[in-house]
Parts: sequence; structure tokens; C-alpha cells
Amino acid sequence: MHTPPPRRPRRKLGFGDMFGLRSGGNPDAATVREFRTRNDDDDDDDKLKKYTPYLFLLVMVIAFVQLFIKRDVELTKFNSEVRISEMAWDSSTVTKKYFYKETSNLKDPMHLLLEIRNKDGKKNVIDLIDETTGFWEYLEPFSTISKPANSKKVHIRSYGGKERDVVLKFE
Repeated sequence: MHTPPPRRPRRKLGFGDMFGLRSGGNPDAATVREFRTRNDDDDDDDKLKKYTPYLFLLVMVIAFVQLFIKRDVELTKFNSEVRISEMAWDSSTVTKKYFYKETSNLKDPMHLLLEIRNKDGKKNVIDLIDETTGFWEYLEPFSTISKPANSKKVHIRSYGGKERDVVLKFE
């Protein structure tokens, strides 16, 4: 009768502590089977299984509450030519730049909105719905804009360092 060849010995793992072995790359490291049946971290796994649903529930409650919290900062919206030209922007920073349409009709105008923060920290929203020079296109977040009161000439200093002057024109 023929005897089968001897079984190949198990391959030694030499990954180190990064993969959960505490051998540090020692050639006498635990084998694959010993690594999978090791029970010294079962207490941590039980704690993780016990607290994960509570952690998930807490995150979901916080996310849900954020939808209904009244914002502390009330934003003032400026949308007419007169109100925008009366404003004075002294090194104000553009914090957000976005647009929206009230309806899905393509003929309706888009509201081009800028949220700017003055030096004193007050935020204002400027609606450029009737503006025709493309002022909104020249701006990017973190741009600094300056405009004297009762003027339509705006000095823009972009975050990258490029500067330009734009004169606002409205329909």
C-alpha cells in the first residue's frame, strides 16, 4: 500500500502588528489557524457589538434634529438694484455661491445667490437675478470683494491672487 506524502506545514504569517498579530514579523509567528481562533480580543468584539446600535441611533437622532433646528444666524437677503447699490462691502468675504430656480420651467430666471460675510461677522445674501454683467461668474468662495456705498463698481480679489474691477449692471 502506498503512503500519502507528508502534509506541507502551515505557512507562517509575518505581517506584524498592523494586521492584528503581536509578533512584530517574528518568523515563529502564529499560524493562520492560531490567528483565527485566538480569543484574547473577544471582550472588545462584544463591547463593539453591544454599543454599535446605540451609536448608530445617536447619530441618526442628531442628524434628524439638525433638520429642524432654527439657525442662530438670520440672513438678510438683498435682491433689488437699489438695495445692492446702497450696500458697502469693505473687504467682505464670499462664503457661499449657489443658484436655484423656483420652478422647473426653463424660461423662469435663475436666482444667482452670494453669501458674504462682512468684517464684523454679519452674513448677507445677495440675489443677482437681474444682474447682466456676469459678476457672479467672476467670484469664487473665499474671494474678497470691496464696494463703496452708493456705487456699482466692485473690486474683486480672488483667493488665488487675481484682482479685477467689475461694474454691476441690472436690467
